[in-house]
Amino acid sequence: MESYEPRLYPNFEHEYDVRQWVRSRLHGRGGVFIDVGANVGIWTIDLAPLFDRVYAVEPWFAEQLRMNLVDYGVGNAVVVEAAAWDFNGQVIIGIRRLDNVVSDKVLPAPRVGLPGRTVKAVRLDDIIGEPFRLLKIDVEGEAVHVLRGMTRLLDTSSGIAVVEVHNHGESHGVYCFMTEHGWKLETTLREWSVGEEYHGHKVFVK
Repeated sequence: MESYEPRLYPNFEHEYDVRQWVRSRLHGRGGVFIDVGANVGIWTIDLAPLFDRVYAVEPWFAEQLRMNLVDYGVGNAVVVEAAAWDFNGQVIIGIRRLDNVVSDKVLPAPRVGLPGRTVKAVRLDDIIGEPFRLLKIDVEGEAVHVLRGMTRLLDTSSGIAVVEVHNHGESHGVYCFMTEHGWKLETTLREWSVGEEYHGHKVFVK
């Protein structure tokens, strides 16, 4: 019997305030938006009219994303069905690891989360040849891996970068990496912290 995967539609209320903040600081139309962790297309569909091209990078829900782009008439988005990473090959995603992200040591023990899936991994520097005006990263605690694979893009681009962080280690690693490449932390949106748990949308500008 064939398995049935229910259709997933974008919930545009999700992170609406963050997108409105970004929209208020984007001047004019044009350029490139790189949406890393595009999911089913909330950011891509909502902001695509402001750009010439959108690269929607999504390894898990790529087929759902493609269907939603068709439904909403988005014709300027390129779906990259892979995980943005710091090497080209394959990587297991969808599990929580106990490493602190900024360390090279990766502990194999999973925490809560999905059971994991092996997917294609790509360096964004190797597949995107034009600078971006907006970058959004939401990859469930693995943002530093994404950034390590796009140093050329970070160096040659200017505009706004929104990186969702899910723990203190990821937040510190993202801050250090972005500032090393000339980006300034502008603000943190939707920030909360309970004990060791931390979450926020780090907004960088250049």
